[in-house]
Amino acid sequence: MNATNVNASQIVEMAKKGTTNSFEGSVLDWKVDKRKQFFHAPARQGKSEYTDNLGLSLIEADTLATVREDTGEQIGTVGKGYEVIQNSQLFEGLCNSLEGHDFTIAHMGMTDNGGQVFMQADVGGHSDFSINGDAFKGYLTMWSSHDGSCSTTAGDLRERLACANQIVATKAKGRNDLVRMHVRKTKSAQWKFNGLIETMASMFKSRSGFIERCERLINTPMNDDDARLFSLGYHNSVSSRGANLANHIHGLYRSGMGNKGETRYDMFNAFTEFHTHGYADSKRSAESQIKTSLVGAGHRTKHKVLNILGDSDRVKATIAQGRIIERELANSI
Repeated sequence: MNATNVNASQIVEMAKKGTTNSFEGSVLDWKVDKRKQFFHAPARQGKSEYTDNLGLSLIEADTLATVREDTGEQIGTVGKGYEVIQNSQLFEGLCNSLEGHDFTIAHMGMTDNGGQVFMQADVGGHSDFSINGDAFKGYLTMWSSHDGSCSTTAGDLRERLACANQIVATKAKGRNDLVRMHVRKTKSAQWKFNGLIETMASMFKSRSGFIERCERLINTPMNDDDARLFSLGYHNSVSSRGANLANHIHGLYRSGMGNKGETRYDMFNAFTEFHTHGYADSKRSAESQIKTSLVGAGHRTKHKVLNILGDSDRVKATIAQGRIIERELANSI
């Protein structure tokens, strides 16, 4: 992928899109192997190690390399007790766990050359919903790694179709952290995820709460000056970088994709647009943007802003902080 900005087709660009549940020939159709690692060090007395002509010994490391079998490239370093879960096992586990449901594996993709991988299921009857006429698409998203950077997790990715802004959520009780999943082999030698159906049901149930919160934001006006001060107060920085980011998000509140610059919902979508897509001329890689949006700092910011905008006292406090930042910026000129 050559794009430097993650645009509206963010996930599709990073994945092989399909209309069937076939794994063979997909972008994740490769295996991972664990291999020993070695390093050079001064020869150790009393040790029968190979020593080169510079007097350096080749010593086996306490860690292993995870290597893609198709390319021979190292994609991570892990401990010797690390257990590789192959992409095919993730795929089989997801499909078997959804047995009895109408579903399609809509997207499969990876970042870091396969260090992290994801799969998204379009589950019939649960994918399409709207918020006051604003159309959304939901995907059950599985995220895993072969570099030891994260465990296998599940989340409900909700995409606003007008702008492809995305937010990942999980449970109904206010939690927005991803749910850790465990894949196991059943007595019939099938791979399945423990408790996936229960987790999925909880995720889908939480959508009603998300819809209600967004509808309240839609029905709560926010004027342009308050939006500007809210962005300043949230970023709480007198640095050029912080002030520029606050002004950029204020601009998205006014004229971001699908925004009218009238309500708290426009403010929420301004933040989700930035933390989904980044700056148009950003030097950040598309892979990095996807990771921060789905599981990183961008993911956390979206949920934090949604919580603040739903609390009038916190909104007032953030606007008041924005006035303080505005005065400090004026005094620094």
